[in-house]
Order: sequence, then structure tokens, then C-alpha cells
Amino acid sequence: MLLLAAATLPTVGFSGIAEVAVLAVIVPLTLHLVRRLPLPSAVLEIVAGIILGPSVLGWIQVDLPIYVLSLLGLSVLLFLGGLEIDIAALRGPIARMVGGSFVASMALALLLGMGLQGVGVVRDGALIGIILASTSLGIVLPLIKDAGYEHTTYGRLALAAASVGEFVPVLLLSVFFSSATPAVGSHLVMLGLFTAFCLVVFATLGQARRMHRIGPFARELQDTSAQIGIRAMFALLALLGAVALRLGFSGILGTFVAGAIVRQVDRDATILNERERTKLNAIGYGIFVPFFWITTGLQFDLDALLDTPVAILRVPIFLGGLLLVRGLPALLYARLVGTRQAVSLGLLQATSLSFIVVAAQLGQTLGLIVSATSAALITAALISALVFPVLALAVAPVPIPAEAGQPAQAEAG
Repeated sequence: MLLLAAATLPTVGFSGIAEVAVLAVIVPLTLHLVRRLPLPSAVLEIVAGIILGPSVLGWIQVDLPIYVLSLLGLSVLLFLGGLEIDIAALRGPIARMVGGSFVASMALALLLGMGLQGVGVVRDGALIGIILASTSLGIVLPLIKDAGYEHTTYGRLALAAASVGEFVPVLLLSVFFSSATPAVGSHLVMLGLFTAFCLVVFATLGQARRMHRIGPFARELQDTSAQIGIRAMFALLALLGAVALRLGFSGILGTFVAGAIVRQVDRDATILNERERTKLNAIGYGIFVPFFWITTGLQFDLDALLDTPVAILRVPIFLGGLLLVRGLPALLYARLVGTRQAVSLGLLQATSLSFIVVAAQLGQTLGLIVSATSAALITAALISALVFPVLALAVAPVPIPAEAGQPAQAEAG
């Protein structure tokens, strides 16, 4: 039966997977050996894909297995991003300040997007506005932790702003740009259904977590070949992704929300403890996520970007747009952390990569973004991820060790 079923499937091979897998090993080794290279791994993986892909050397082509693994990589990346969203922390004066800053960002983004559409630089100004209002939590979070800012007012502002800048654009993109001809009214109805389904999942997981028999039972299976915790996380990711697609949204909404639900339900790490989280990160960042980044490079249309000087000019326009849209509103933080740290926070807020890559590809699929614009957006995102964090840490004062143990009120004073 298996042989008969396989005969009906398209012919696939392992050569492409092997090439990308080897490249995924070479990139972190290169970064480790060349320590002076201030590159996030994702940036170098995309660049490596561009060089070895059809745009330059043409050594690796995207085939069906690579595409499927890339799709899984995107799903896992968004799920892991959702796990970092701490909704409970988005309250109080910091939350209000971050919220006001993001509203200002969206207003600036839409004005800029519509202006670019008006002069013929882009096709859909609203989509470009949403794209420029994003921040990559996956880049900001490890940066803040590694620099020792996590428990400072500066660090909490950075993480709250990055969380909002990741979650809201995903939601807006899913609601307004899930199809080429979005009917906003029907999408809002479907969003209500999706929200109701997510609440049911949230309540079910919460009830399961409180059942005393579930914990010992799950612990018995989590380190056996069943790996029940990892299987449960993947099942939740796939379920919400499938439901989002069925309701007319992009699957990115479902996979992202799946991670956010787990984070809110499992605040004491009963379901996804440190050991299980390590396994999940190992599978995600060790196998699937590199396929997404490298495939992004393989699909990058360098010819479209270099075709005309006008196309190349889009790169500084979008990079400047990120600084304007996300950087300028960060000055609202000055009265809480001072002007210098506010400028640093603006640079962090303007750092975006994963969402821009996803949104640019989706916009191109829907015919709302041309290939040259997509390439320019991704190039601007690569530059922002490479340059802005370095500048942000250079501008921000070194955290005082004692500050980490002080409450936020003391820091503000």
C-alpha cells in the first residue's frame, strides 16, 4: 500500500535538502570562527541563500522538499515568537507609553505608505504602512538579555515595544491582507470566530494544566520516544494554523497565536518547562528555522532590485521609513529613561526582519507588491537587523549591575 501511494506522489529528492542543511551548519560555524563579524545568524543565512541561489551562483534551487521545510520553519519561528509575548507585562505606565508610541507609529506608517503610493513608489500604501510599523522581537529579546538590560526600565520598554510591534502587525496583516480582495466586514466576523476558537483552546489548556493527573502522566511520556510535550506543541501549532487558513486568514496568525496562548496559559512552566523549551528551541532553530531563512535568500530576486536605479532607491526609502515610523515615536520614552536611551530604543524599535520577509512574500503572492519592491523591503530589513541593534547598544549607557534588582519605580527616579 505504501509503495502504491508513493507512486502517485511527485518525484522528490534529498539533494536540495542536503545542500541547505550543510549551508545551515556552515553559517553558525562561520559566525563563531569570525567573531568580529557582527551579523545575526538569520541575516547571514539569507545572504548565503542569495549568493548560492538563482540570483548569483545558481548552485541551489528551491524544490518541493525545501519549500515544505521552509514553510514549517516559518510556522515554528512564529510559534516561538508567540511564546515570547508576555501579555501580562503589557500593563501599567510602560504599557500605556508603548501603546501611545505604537499608535503614533501606525499613523506615521499609514501616512508614509499612502504618500509612497501617491507618487508611484508602491502599489498598496496600507500594506507598506503595516510592514514598516513592525519590530522583530526575536532580535530584540536576546539582545536585551545578553546586554543585561532585561530587568531595567529600558529593557522592559524595549521588550514591550517589540512585543506590540510583532503582534499587532501580524494581526493587521491577517485581517486586512489575507486575500487579494479583502472584504473587511466578513474578515472581522471570521476574526470573531477565530478568537472564540482560541478562547476555547485557552480554556481547555488551562483546565488540563490544573488537572493533577495530567502533570505526572505527561512527565512520564516527555522523555520517552513519545516526546508528548513536543508533539502537543506541534499539534497546537498545526491546528491553529489550519483553523486560521480555513477561516480565510494567513496561517501565520494561527501559528503565532498558538505560541502566545501557551505563554499565557503556562506562566509557571507546568506544560512547557525549561527542559521541554530547550527541546523545542533545538528542533526549531536547529532544523526548521534555518530552512526558512536560507530559502528566503534562495527566492530573493536580485535582478529585479538591480534592474533600475529607481528600484535600488527603494532600499534607503524603506530603511529611512523604518527609522521614521518606529524610531521617532520612541522619543515619547525620554521622560521615563532620558533622551539617550529613548534614541537607543528608537533604533531597536526600527529593527525588523522576520515580519517584513513574511509580509513582503505574502504581498507579492497577492499581487500587491512587485518583485523589486519585495527585494527592496527585504534588503532594508537585513540592513536594519545588521546596523540598528549595534547602534542602539552603542548609544545606550551600560546598565548598572545593582539596577537589575531594583523595582521599576526606583529606576525611573
